[in-house]
Amino acid sequence: MTAPSETRRAIREILDDFRNRSLAAHRDVTAVLPAIEAHGEAITLAWLEACRVLHDFDREAGRCFIQGSLEAEQVSETVMPWTTQALEFVKWRGSWRALEGYMQNLPRAFGSLGHAGERRWADIGFAWCARHVDSGAAYFAYPVTELSGRLGIAGIEQIASPRKNCISRAS
Repeated sequence: MTAPSETRRAIREILDDFRNRSLAAHRDVTAVLPAIEAHGEAITLAWLEACRVLHDFDREAGRCFIQGSLEAEQVSETVMPWTTQALEFVKWRGSWRALEGYMQNLPRAFGSLGHAGERRWADIGFAWCARHVDSGAAYFAYPVTELSGRLGIAGIEQIASPRKNCISRAS
């Protein structure tokens, strides 16, 4: 019998840490874990580390991320793109509502906009969060399919991007 790899050991330590700190978070993590584990140990570890970072940042942020991960994985068939994006929210204090909207809309963003469109949708939302976190929360909470209309990411860009020369000056 071989010794467990360092990655497996690190995974076990994070799971034990969740069990010791929050039974609810541990329960949620272990419910999603089989879907994440299908992507390999390195990705599983990265996802668990993101769970811990977000949970430490704000329990509600951690809860939103963990509980939204199963559907995000099922629709996107990936883990790292949206996991990396979710970690962006730690830049802004009080951003858990923005993360909640992001995780709720994430499967629809992948489904309706594709991977490249989802990335652009997220980047626009992050720009709103950087300006004003409540505006970012409103952006991410708005249903992505309604935001895009029938134009996909181009529709979102038209609505969400600041307009230049909106006010004409009288001569």
